[in-house]
Amino acid sequence: MNHGNLSEVREKMSQSLRTIKEIVDLTLPYLKSTQRKEVIGMWEDFLGELIRHIKIKGRENKCNLFANISFHRVWNK
Repeated sequence: MNHGNLSEVREKMSQSLRTIKEIVDLTLPYLKSTQRKEVIGMWEDFLGELIRHIKIKGRENKCNLFANISFHRVWNK
């Protein structure tokens, strides 16, 4: 495992963040439409899958990402 290439990690995270921001901008107008429930369900599925993946990979690698993140700092930025 190559631990030295953090620039690739930063770039992937930046790309992902840009994509997620685009998705937020695309979906927010639907919250005021008749498709509100469908969009909320899509977000719940997406976030649920992301959280499940993090938990599974954490168990496999014996490294709990959630235990190492300060959610206090994340929410208060």
